[in-house]
Amino acid sequence: MAADWNQWRGPLRNGVVLESPKMADSWPDAGPVKVWDSEPISSKRQGFGSVAVVKGKVYAYVNWRYQDPVSLTRETLGMNAGEIPSNVVAKLEEIVDVELASADFLDDWIDVAGIERNVKLEILSWLPDREVTGKDVVLCLDTTDGKTLWRFEQTSRPDESGGSSTPCVVDERVYVVGANADLYCLDADTGKKIWQTKVGSGIQHTSVAVTDGIVVAAVGPLIALNAETGETLWEQEAVPGSFSSPSIWRSGGKTYLLCNTRQDLSCVNLLDGAVAWKVPGGNNSSAAISQDYMAVFTGPRGLGLALYKLSPRTGELLWSVELPNRESSPLIYNGHVYAIGGGQANCVDLSTGEIKWQVEIPTDMTSPVVADGKIYSAAIHSLTMIAPTPETYTALSSASLPIGRCVSPAIVDGKLYMRLQTGVSCYDLTSDRSTRILPVSEQHKQKKKSTR
Repeated sequence: MAADWNQWRGPLRNGVVLESPKMADSWPDAGPVKVWDSEPISSKRQGFGSVAVVKGKVYAYVNWRYQDPVSLTRETLGMNAGEIPSNVVAKLEEIVDVELASADFLDDWIDVAGIERNVKLEILSWLPDREVTGKDVVLCLDTTDGKTLWRFEQTSRPDESGGSSTPCVVDERVYVVGANADLYCLDADTGKKIWQTKVGSGIQHTSVAVTDGIVVAAVGPLIALNAETGETLWEQEAVPGSFSSPSIWRSGGKTYLLCNTRQDLSCVNLLDGAVAWKVPGGNNSSAAISQDYMAVFTGPRGLGLALYKLSPRTGELLWSVELPNRESSPLIYNGHVYAIGGGQANCVDLSTGEIKWQVEIPTDMTSPVVADGKIYSAAIHSLTMIAPTPETYTALSSASLPIGRCVSPAIVDGKLYMRLQTGVSCYDLTSDRSTRILPVSEQHKQKKKSTR
């Protein structure tokens, strides 16, 4: 069994898949083979968290917006058909008088149908205003077929950007921060709440780290809690921030947290929260660690992409290069730093800081992953497979997929698990054959038929 992807950016929180089967070198025109789709889960205004994959289960957090069901009636379409193109009217015939869970699901359907934004806004204006409520929802899915195994939910707050925490699964427990600064600890097998505590205030986007029996979250102050009980161990007000996520570095038998904020980047002792040192930082990028090297984006008026040599006493700046990215997290692999964001893909020599290549590609506020010597980069509506060759930029394959905003890939045992615009999906990256896969609801119907 390959290593699990138990938290934000994987087991080492640096985007590197530790074990992988042979991956396909290219994809067919339709993209990698889809294995399954989950139940409908909108990614619009419901958070931008990625997924964790542990022991045959996929975990996802959603800041779920609840609205009354909506229906585009034939009467409404008839009254307004003259305001939109006739080909769009024909598409809307597919959902006339069909009850949808909410206006958000209609919004998703319109996007998938390829309807232009100005026309979409016109269609949505036909619907009456509805009250919106919010809940923190954690879903556990089966990696085999995408079926929901359990669902935890609790009243929270709706937010236009939603909470964007990726679950962290350690020692049979799921840790996640909700939209309203609630930190939950759940049983990984059942979804039963073990403990809950308030951390910080307001909307939160950070993904917690759990190590050495301690839960760490960047929620305004940096805060540490006992993973078993939820008891607060320390708070560090000198390390503010709620967007980037802590990285973990070990040296001399001690564990340190490397935390980027909008002001600077701090090295913090895990046991007592003492700040060992600070260096220029200032953005939403999380640091990528490889042995005693740290690559991180700083800005918006900082160093750009910077590489530091780490020690318990200081972070020594080795080099920095100006690159147009303030949100994504970099990747260190085979002696080079790969930085993808701000509309560019860049390869930078780890030793010298020399830019080996720089090209324009579709990007988003998402972070790349490397598996079997291939880099996988997600953007809105696209997934690109890149060869990590410093000699030249080589895109091995690309696919048009309905990927949502700000989500990063999770790869386990040759399978890609991603939160898309309408749910979580699984793709087989080891195969170069294109096959049609039924939606999970249809898969379950087929299973029932086969057992009769």
